Amino acid sequence: MAFAAVAAVAMIGAGAAAFVTLGGSPGSASEAEDNGSPATTALAQPEEHPEDHSTQDQPSIEPDPTVPTTEHAPLPDLCGSESGMCAFITDIRLDGDRYIVDYATAGFDPLIHGEDPGASEHDHHVHFFFDTTHAGNAGTNGQPPGSWEVWGLQRGGGELVFDEFTVDDAGDAEQLCVAVATSGHEILADAELTGNCVALPR
Repeated sequence: MAFAAVAAVAMIGAGAAAFVTLGGSPGSASEAEDNGSPATTALAQPEEHPEDHSTQDQPSIEPDPTVPTTEHAPLPDLCGSESGMCAFITDIRLDGDRYIVDYATAGFDPLIHGEDPGASEHDHHVHFFFDTTHAGNAGTNGQPPGSWEVWGLQRGGGELVFDEFTVDDAGDAEQLCVAVATSGHEILADAELTGNCVALPR
């Protein structure tokens, strides 16, 4: 299983990453690998806004303090989930036989209830899983539940970094995926809109 490409590539920080819709068949990794970026399938199509090349001073835009995001300001505009919460894998690389994954969130900080300091039952965290598990099954409410790894800031040493999986863990998988989950480890109803998948480096 994997996620079907639906949308476009968005720039995040200094690197390019494409966002995905969870559900469907794996997209081609060759084009992204050719230019050194991780191959992803697309999540939601952001509206394109032509660049403004005018010389007039543009007013600065202050971040909305009511929308907690983690470092990447454009992400709320890219998030297409009903809840407004999304997680995006922005980079994946190998360190020996272990995958090192950078990710970003929109609309929440990934906190595991009972584990992350200050987390409550109302907080959300992320589930990482291979494309051999369907997004809708990457939680306790899956039909049937698949296989996933619970992750939050505490497990990443306070950073948005995931490093739990190895090459052997991947098996026949072609992509690594992420989606948003509740404190009870249920995947959100529109799981396919809350995360993305990227091709696994070999």
